[in-house]
Amino acid sequence: MFGPVDNDYVQLCTVNGEVLGFTDSAAVSSFSPEDLSTSPVDFDDSLIPRLAYGSSVAHVVKDYASGGVIGLAQVSPYTGGAPYASVYRQSKSETSGKQERVEIARVPMQTAPYSHSFGFSGSHAVVCEHQWTLDSGSLFKGEKFMEASRLGSNYTRLHLVEIETGEVTVFDAPEPFFGIHFANVREAVLDDGSLVVEFVMPTWTSPEGGGGSGGAKEVCNPYAVFDFFRVEDEALRDSFNEVCGNKLKKHTLFKTGPRAGEAAVQTLDSGWFEYPHFNWHMRGEATCFTYLTQFYADGTGVFGSMAIVKFDQCKGERVATFSEGSTFVSEPHFIARDPSHPYTAGEDDGVIITTIMDGASEGKLSTLLILDAADLSVLARLPLERSVPATVHGWFVTKEEEI
Repeated sequence: MFGPVDNDYVQLCTVNGEVLGFTDSAAVSSFSPEDLSTSPVDFDDSLIPRLAYGSSVAHVVKDYASGGVIGLAQVSPYTGGAPYASVYRQSKSETSGKQERVEIARVPMQTAPYSHSFGFSGSHAVVCEHQWTLDSGSLFKGEKFMEASRLGSNYTRLHLVEIETGEVTVFDAPEPFFGIHFANVREAVLDDGSLVVEFVMPTWTSPEGGGGSGGAKEVCNPYAVFDFFRVEDEALRDSFNEVCGNKLKKHTLFKTGPRAGEAAVQTLDSGWFEYPHFNWHMRGEATCFTYLTQFYADGTGVFGSMAIVKFDQCKGERVATFSEGSTFVSEPHFIARDPSHPYTAGEDDGVIITTIMDGASEGKLSTLLILDAADLSVLARLPLERSVPATVHGWFVTKEEEI
């Protein structure tokens, strides 16, 4: 995360039988599960023009209908054209056999925001245009991601893209925010016939002003919460949550009906959350449960206190928590108990897998943990006999198919 690109945070995904690794850069790697070798993917397309700076989101979404993925690229032309985002479908070309990206919709933007993910319901994509950008001059000079980040707090726009037609509807968020990870995105028809698109995500805010070295906008870079070097600076470490904002919110976009074009927001919990996960077999459907990593979990304002939380947005409350003293948890992944019938016994019929790091042990040793997704009780522990960073992040695949 603190290098020039996001190569440490890779999402593995099978695309027409080929295992690919996606990052926040424009580069994609082909990965061999047999010998663990990698090679760059040579795309058979021109999605990102030659005379443009391009990046893509690490969190592509599996498109089971085609065997490919749906992705999002950010493009800034060098020739002075306006920046835009490209929602695309990636699969293997039938003619060349190479990976090919085909644009579904082009989303004009005022700036080229840094995007780590996008929302996806199956028939709609949600693209967040926040004022979190990367200074290309700083990157070219070799500065790291955190140093090249620029944050503003004037506006946030949400672009709703219809996958079938490419139609784009723009919504102004009621209040500016930064977003890293989307949970489930679902569509619903209200009693008055209005079509709405809803999603839950941890939202980050920065106070107005700040700026400059050590100013609020720099301190409130959302990725700063993953910077465990902060333990060396006690004042910065334990005051981050007093200066910066993090809340779990539900966003509602009214696509049709009497409130068409309006965006509404509801605070579900005061945070501090990241890494939202859900039963992805139910993507686009009405779901209640979101699993998250929580920082400042003990309520005392201690930065390193962490937990895994199961939040029920149908009830509007936390319904289960896992935490242990001196333990740093990482991203919670949901696995259905029976993938062939992933929710016949309930939305939370499965397990949560995660790694935990024992901060009190010599060598900071880690354990692979299996939790019951219903109540987050411990089902099994597998000592790894090595240290795995608490911020380990990303999807993975099995030999059979993506999990």
